[in-house]
Amino acid sequence: MLSFFTIYFVCMKINDMARVESTQVIPTITSPQARSTTGSSFSDDFELIMADKLLKTTKQYHTWEKIRQKDPAKAQEIARLVIERHRWVEGKSPVTPEGRIIFDGLTDQLRQHNIHLYNSNQFSDPIFKPEPAEVEEKSVQQAFPRTSKASYETSQVSELSQRHANKNCFEFLAGVLEENGIAYYGKNGIGCHLIEKAQHQDLSPNAFLTGEAVTELLSSEPVSIHLPQIDDRSFEILWKKLEPHLREGAILSYSSQYFGHTGIVGRSEDQWEYINSSGSFGNRASYQIKEEDLKTEINSWLERAKKNHTFLSVTIGGIDPKRAALFSKAGVSSPTNTVNLLA
Repeated sequence: MLSFFTIYFVCMKINDMARVESTQVIPTITSPQARSTTGSSFSDDFELIMADKLLKTTKQYHTWEKIRQKDPAKAQEIARLVIERHRWVEGKSPVTPEGRIIFDGLTDQLRQHNIHLYNSNQFSDPIFKPEPAEVEEKSVQQAFPRTSKASYETSQVSELSQRHANKNCFEFLAGVLEENGIAYYGKNGIGCHLIEKAQHQDLSPNAFLTGEAVTELLSSEPVSIHLPQIDDRSFEILWKKLEPHLREGAILSYSSQYFGHTGIVGRSEDQWEYINSSGSFGNRASYQIKEEDLKTEINSWLERAKKNHTFLSVTIGGIDPKRAALFSKAGVSSPTNTVNLLA
């Protein structure tokens, strides 16, 4: 147990105010300059005290208290994640694209422990600037509202909706990869690998943060179909080339000069479906996981490309277990068969 003097000393190092996460007010903290790497009692207690201060004025505090009482080891892990994540909230870690990936990864890990804090897009006073892909999505959705059939929820889609609420299409894909033991977030994850690849080619850090790039990285036989111009025969041509490669759980992405989208191929009875996240840019609460008829969805994207006088490319690929093993999360056994992201 820490003495009253020690607790007082630690608490005096914690400032009272910091950023506001909408209704979540998180106090700023000052981490100790030297932390024990041996898991000492003092270090553990210090982390728990700081995490308690950070979570006390959020809606997650009641959940946190229960976890501390019932599962000390889990509480210690949560405390570590909360403190590391808070470095971006208080401006002590660089707000770069790589930093954003790590920040959202930490937030997702906390969500898996039932601690729900804001991701990088949900702050009333944004920590990170909007990415170019988000700006593109906004212009497309304003000019071409989605015309595909109304979504219907299966039990699977309902579960996905609960786990991936308020994520855009790419964040949804990243979250599903993580659930399947494939690390997207973190220093050794797919996200950082793609950012480093862009930097080595002197491109924008976000250049390869696309569904196509993820597919090319994880699939041994990705297929890309390019239509330079869209006319009345485009759907027939595209479907004939695409259908032989359709597999449940494969990643399927659309791209054009002005827009892009990504999702996962699903199967319902005798019909191919497209499971994806879509919503109105700037309104995170509007993003929903939808299961839509794939043919209708393709026609919708072809119509957008035609109205915009631009090309349309479609990329599809299943996940190769050997390639996925390169990004396996710690403690997760590598798959031996083709990965079905919806299994």
